[in-house]
Amino acid sequence: RDEEQQQPDHNNAMEDSMEISLGMAFLEATREKELPLEQQEEQALDFIETMLSLTLAVVNVPSGTAAMTDCGLIPALVSVFSASQPFYKNGHLDCQRKYIASQAVQILDAAIVAHTSAFTSFHELNGVDSLVKCLQDELEEIKQASGVGENAMEVEYQAQTRKLTASNRVILYNIVNCLTVVFHQQEASSHPSGGNHLRTPALTAAMKELLNNIDSYGGLLIALVSTLLSDIMNADPQVVHHVHDSGIAASFLAMLKGEKANVPPSAELFMAIPNVLAALSLTENGARIVCEHNPFPTLLTIFHDKEYAMPKSKCLLNDMTAIVGSGIDELMRHVPNSRLLATRALV
Repeated sequence: RDEEQQQPDHNNAMEDSMEISLGMAFLEATREKELPLEQQEEQALDFIETMLSLTLAVVNVPSGTAAMTDCGLIPALVSVFSASQPFYKNGHLDCQRKYIASQAVQILDAAIVAHTSAFTSFHELNGVDSLVKCLQDELEEIKQASGVGENAMEVEYQAQTRKLTASNRVILYNIVNCLTVVFHQQEASSHPSGGNHLRTPALTAAMKELLNNIDSYGGLLIALVSTLLSDIMNADPQVVHHVHDSGIAASFLAMLKGEKANVPPSAELFMAIPNVLAALSLTENGARIVCEHNPFPTLLTIFHDKEYAMPKSKCLLNDMTAIVGSGIDELMRHVPNSRLLATRALV
């Protein structure tokens, strides 16, 4: 009797097992084939890119910024550009990843300007450190792609050419621009000043790397770096000592050394140069160093060098002479020792 009762149970179990196997086989046959990992990653990046484009449109509206900030926008954005780099060896995916990181930085830039809570949340997450780390990683990646040694960022006046892609330039520009906005916002807040961040080895090395390789990084980016430096020094004059002692000032002044200026044809950079010279002269020792370097003769060669004139370049148009002259005049007013040097250069 026991054997007769066990037999039906065994048959039922086998039937259930067959039904499950048939069901799984049916599902396997009807579902789409799994895409290769690379295609899955590409689709995921496409989705993220689309969502960030939508977010940027929402953030451009003040009420949208407030709503998105309350929903945790800032931590999400910081996590995008804080991720370890590089993600992919595939060139297309790496370019797309850089574009996404650039989008995140742009959205963050807009949110910080529009909403105070976004700025506070950004600092609570140590967002400046994350931006500087992202900048450092990009510069390190560029050096590796260019075959530059590991310690190149610590060696002054590196002459090796950096090989930059368009995506490298975009993300570098957005990071430096966002840092400029953040440090400008900090002037009216209780958060650490830009001078404190500039004193960190990471940001100091990044500034020197950019300024020592002007030809590679281009005039537009160097103009933004120059604006960042002048803003930081004007807001916190105590950092001027560090700028000179660390070699940042020497890297900047190197472009105004010799008979011909090593300055890319960029109107934005021409306008920024007098402001940086004035900021470097905020301290007595800084003014002495600038006067000893005497950048005025080299700076003024720009205005009679055919490389900067039409038809090769349009960088001297739109009253550029008056703009640069006003900057030099302002420097002469605040640094008496520079008056004779600037006057001789003009004559």
